[in-house]
Amino acid sequence: MSSTAGQRDDLAATLRSHSLRVTPQRLAVLAVLHASDQHLSAEEVYENVRNVMPSVSLATVYNALGELRRVGQVRALPVSGKVRYDLAERGSHHHLVCESCQRVVDLEGGDLPEPALPQSQSQGFEILTVEVIFRSICPDCQRIGTSRPALASNQLASNQEVSVLSMQRGKK
Repeated sequence: MSSTAGQRDDLAATLRSHSLRVTPQRLAVLAVLHASDQHLSAEEVYENVRNVMPSVSLATVYNALGELRRVGQVRALPVSGKVRYDLAERGSHHHLVCESCQRVVDLEGGDLPEPALPQSQSQGFEILTVEVIFRSICPDCQRIGTSRPALASNQLASNQEVSVLSMQRGKK
């Protein structure tokens, strides 16, 4: 059996172990995530899946990612207004995120202490996982003098939403 067939069988077994139907689309989404060492957005997963399955829709990719997230196979990482995906099997880890270019770097355990929420502050919540995201500017963006366009674009989007809401209220 070839390694590609072996990988396909492993991915199919992963889907079955979570009571998910094995579909070509779900297999393709999982294969793309396994092949990448990056934290891909749904759009990036879609572009990669389309290379092998041209008829796939973006909605199908979103649905597959949602199902994989629901069963705990994929984690979502919010990055500057977009969600990026990471395989849960890669273990719990923290991230450095560049607020300028949206580059994401994994921080593997090492010397970082796990943050803990004192029981007195949990407000009855059951803590399932802890993730730390260090929002920063990467060395490449620092070198070229790029500041924080992602933050600026989020502010612009917020201002546009306020303007739209104001216009809608004026129409009533």
